[in-house]
Amino acid sequence: MQAMLLFFRCAGINFALEVTAVERASFLVAVQPLPEASDYVVGVTALGGETVLLADLALRLGLPDAPRYTLHTPVIWCRCAERVAGLVVDEIDGVEAAAVHSADLSALLHGGRAPLRGVVRRSGSVWLLLDPERLLAFDLAQPVSELRLDKAALRQWLLAGEEPAEADADA
Repeated sequence: MQAMLLFFRCAGINFALEVTAVERASFLVAVQPLPEASDYVVGVTALGGETVLLADLALRLGLPDAPRYTLHTPVIWCRCAERVAGLVVDEIDGVEAAAVHSADLSALLHGGRAPLRGVVRRSGSVWLLLDPERLLAFDLAQPVSELRLDKAALRQWLLAGEEPAEADADA
């Protein structure tokens, strides 16, 4: 499947999102903390008259990185169904059309269904295509995110130079 994708990095990992799920990208804005929220919730902010949740993507995916937010911290504003949220990332790399391939990514998650739709080969690197529906399915009552990627398995998989399957993803 060919798709227009936004490429970015988070916790040293290459990720992508389909641009149809992205409303905009900007820098960090004023945030009101939510003291009893999950570990990955940075807080809430106003965006176009809406109160929007802001989540640290690294913490959402269980890729612990010491949060270091500045006025230059990139945020990707996503919409899936009626939910809007901002995802704090490390760096935005650009937008371009690319082929999405299926791959067995089940071993990369501690449990449950991985928030990944497939992989993309770009500039000699593997980029993981995120599933915005799973990412934005927040349960603020949970103390930690249920979408914990296994960082050791992920790094090993990426270092092994995993080749995407020939069949396109059904995402």
